[in-house]
Amino acid sequence: MRIFPEGAAEWLEPVGKTFCIIAAFAVVVGFVWFVHLQYIWHKWPTTDGIVSDSRLVTSKDDNGTTLCSASYRVQYSVNGTEYTYDDYEHVSSSDCAEWKSKVSSAKGTHRTVLYDPENPKDVYVNPGYNFNFFGLPFWCLCFSVVFTFAGLVAWGLGSNMERRGVHLP
Repeated sequence: MRIFPEGAAEWLEPVGKTFCIIAAFAVVVGFVWFVHLQYIWHKWPTTDGIVSDSRLVTSKDDNGTTLCSASYRVQYSVNGTEYTYDDYEHVSSSDCAEWKSKVSSAKGTHRTVLYDPENPKDVYVNPGYNFNFFGLPFWCLCFSVVFTFAGLVAWGLGSNMERRGVHLP
């Protein structure tokens, strides 16, 4: 009885190399986006925003568990013009009491608003070294670590099996 398909040793090495190339691409994308966000963070001006409204956002997961998060309306001013931005917490949890507390205490709190001087509606609220701001580079890094590991394992297995003449069961 065969565990692996016929010819698996021949495709392991090229698949491993391909995974490493994909991982390198993810590192480049993540690094470029990280540099872009660093540029924005240091070059765009900031203003003070105030949470004018907040609400609890609920949804159900596949198991029917209620997940809660928060949505905030932030008002800010640039050169005398008032703007609003709807900010959403991208993390949900089943601890709705905690989210209700956050929502009820959020109104009137101050938020740092980082805005594009050419288009003040293009903003980041509370920028910094946090997941909401640097999420894409973080996920690219995680993706590349997984693909590099899988790629190196497949590449190493394929090249060793081919060199030793090992055939998979």
